[in-house]
Amino acid sequence: MNDQSKECRDRLCTSMEKISKQIDPRQTAIILSGGVDTCAILEAAKWIGLKFSLAITVVIGDESPDKDFAIHAASAHNLEHHVLQITADDLVNDYLPATIRLLKTWDGMTLRNSLVISAAFKEAQRLGMKEVITGDAADELFGGYSFMWGCEDDLTLWKKKRDDMCHSWTFATSQLADFYEITAHQPFMDEDFVAWALTTNRKDYRRKTNQTASSWRINHAQSRESNLKRSIRYLRELEKKGSNRIGIGCMYYFKR
Repeated sequence: MNDQSKECRDRLCTSMEKISKQIDPRQTAIILSGGVDTCAILEAAKWIGLKFSLAITVVIGDESPDKDFAIHAASAHNLEHHVLQITADDLVNDYLPATIRLLKTWDGMTLRNSLVISAAFKEAQRLGMKEVITGDAADELFGGYSFMWGCEDDLTLWKKKRDDMCHSWTFATSQLADFYEITAHQPFMDEDFVAWALTTNRKDYRRKTNQTASSWRINHAQSRESNLKRSIRYLRELEKKGSNRIGIGCMYYFKR
């Protein structure tokens, strides 16, 4: 593990330690997307000896690229796992009107993300949870969005895009949590963690690796792969080619 990797891990663990003093783990759920962000939170929680009551995953439609990863992560951490499977039509019909009234916005990106969050928070409320943990801000801080991948070799442009996005970000998570009478905690949005993350650049997230198919997580660039077998097959192909660029964002920070 290099210095930046250890720094990221330690800072996320510190953020989780702060949160652990504010919550009752017996009434706390993690909203587990199966992506890099929430899987890293699970690892950080394990590192400091914190175990959540349960995990909630929302799956839209019949297939989800990260469903298998969420199931694997919950199982690996011995977490009670609730998978809420819902059609896109039902998601819109059940949550859109109330979400628009609450947030007072017609912004497509905000509403799309908020509908899934609303479904997860309603399930958390139904299960008696009082606190939820989310992965907000990881994609923004570590370049997880697809529009960032095209400039990953231009470090100046990459950092400008990242910094501009982070200085103007808004999240509806707290408003939605209040509506469902729960409290949301966002470890990646810890003030000290954000300040450190903004000092990093794209080059800090690359390294040569001997990563093989035994690693069950793949990078966000392959997030449209629809099942675990296809993902593992992809990793095997990269291994045969001797790829040295498997991984994106903070994925490898918790490999130990």
